[in-house]
Amino acid sequence: MNLLLFSAKDRNENGQLQITGARLEHLLAVHGKDSGDTVRVGEINGGMGNATIISIDKNAAILEPMLDQQAPAKLPLTLVVALPRPKMLRRILRSTAEFGVGELHLINSYRVEKSFWQTPVLQPEAIEQYLLQGLEQSRDTCLPAVHLHKRFKPFVEDELPVLMPGKQALLAHPGDYPPCPRGVAMPTLLFIGPEGGFIPYEIEKLESAGCQTVSLGPRILRVENAAGESIIMARLENKIVFVTGATSGIGVDIARRCMEEGASRVYVAGRNAQRGEQVVTDLGERARFVSLDVASEDSWISAIDCVINESGHLDVLVNNAGILTSRNVENTELSLFERLVMTNAGGVFLGCKHAIKVMKAKEAPSSIVNVLSTTALKTSAWTMAYGASKAAALSLNKSIALHLAEQRYPIRCNAVLPGVVKTPMLEDMLADSEDPEATLAAIVASHPIGRLLEGEEIANAVIYFASDESSGVTGTHFSVDGGQTAV
Repeated sequence: MNLLLFSAKDRNENGQLQITGARLEHLLAVHGKDSGDTVRVGEINGGMGNATIISIDKNAAILEPMLDQQAPAKLPLTLVVALPRPKMLRRILRSTAEFGVGELHLINSYRVEKSFWQTPVLQPEAIEQYLLQGLEQSRDTCLPAVHLHKRFKPFVEDELPVLMPGKQALLAHPGDYPPCPRGVAMPTLLFIGPEGGFIPYEIEKLESAGCQTVSLGPRILRVENAAGESIIMARLENKIVFVTGATSGIGVDIARRCMEEGASRVYVAGRNAQRGEQVVTDLGERARFVSLDVASEDSWISAIDCVINESGHLDVLVNNAGILTSRNVENTELSLFERLVMTNAGGVFLGCKHAIKVMKAKEAPSSIVNVLSTTALKTSAWTMAYGASKAAALSLNKSIALHLAEQRYPIRCNAVLPGVVKTPMLEDMLADSEDPEATLAAIVASHPIGRLLEGEEIANAVIYFASDESSGVTGTHFSVDGGQTAV
C-alpha cells in the first residue's frame, strides 16, 4: 500500500481520519508507523498529501491530513475489453486503476461464456475493491469509470458512436496487422477481445464502425496480459519529469517524448520564458514552464520548490542544458572557459544536488539522466573547453551514481552521450567558426552513418534511462552518436 485511501466516512467530528481494519494493520505491521510519523494519504476521487499520525494503537489510528496535491493525470485511453473469466477480471480491474486508465468498458462477445456475467466480481462493491487496490499501488485517488454492456451489437451500433468522436479507435487482434502504436498522446479507444479473439463477424462490425485493427506482437497473449500490454503504452506513467534546456533543440524532443510516454507532469525548464511558454502550449496541459538558470544555485532551489509545491515529488530529472563554442586553447578567454564549465558541468552538479534532496524522501524509484556529449570521450582541438566541461560532467555522473548506490537511495544516475544534432546551439557554434560550411562538413564526416543525429533519437535513449526498464542500470553512459566513438 503506497497510498492510504480514505473517504468521507473515515473522518471524525474534528475532520481527522480514524483508520481501522486492514489499513490499520498495514500501518502497524508493514510500515511500522508510530505517533508523530507521517503517511501518504489520498481522498477517494479527491486530493492527495501527507497525514500526521496523532495516535495509533491496535484499535485505531487518528491522522491529521493535509491534502495539498492533485491526483496524477489519467492516460488518454479508454479500454474496451470482452468480459474475461473472473480470475482474469480481478487482475484487469487492478491494472486499469494502477496504470491510470480513466474508463473501462466490459462488453459481451460470442466467445464470452454466459456464466461470466453472473460472477460476484461484477458487483459494484467488488469492482470498487479491486480498483482501490490498483489506486493504492500507483498512488492515485481517482476511480476509473467501469461500464457493463451485455449485448455486443447494441453496444457497437448505439453506444460506440458516442464514445468514438475525438478518439482513434484501435482493435487489438492476433494476425498480420500493423503494430499497436506506443506512447499514444491522443485520446484512444482500444478494444481487447476474449480468449480466442473476436469472431470475424465482430471484427467486421468494429472495423465498419471505424476501428483500425492492430497487433500487440507475434505472441498470442492471455486476455489480462493483452490488456496489460496495451495499457503499458506509456513507460513514464504517473511520473513527474523535469527537463532542463527544454525550450529549444534536443530538450524539446525529450520533453515531447516524456509527454508521449505518459508522464503526468513535464516541467520545461529554461531561461527564455517566451520560448518556454510556446513549448508548453505545443505540448499540452500536462506541461509547465519553469524559469531556470542552471548555473545559479538560487535558481535551482526556486525551480525545485516550484515542482514540489505543485506536484509533491519529483521522479525524473533530465540535465540537458548546455552551451557550445568552437574555440581552441589559444583563442579561448578565461571567462568563456569558466562559463562553459559552470553551465555544462556545474549545472549537472547543482541539478543533481537539489533533485536528490527531494527524490530521496520518497519510497518510489527515481532517475537522473545527464545528457552530455561524445566529446566527453573523444574531443578535438576546437572543442577544448566544451569537451573538458562534458568530461567533467561524465565524471560527476559516475561519482553521483556511486554515492546514491552506497547510500541505498532509490535513485539511479546515468548519462546519454549524443553525437552532433542539428540544433540552434550547433547553428550558433557554426556562426562563431571561421568557415561554417567546412566546419559542418567535417562534423558530418565524423559520423560513420554519414549524417547528423535527430533529436528524437537522443530522446529515445533518455526515455530508457528515465523509465523503470533500466531499474538495474546506474553509473553508466550510452552513446547515441552514429558510430562516432567507434573510430
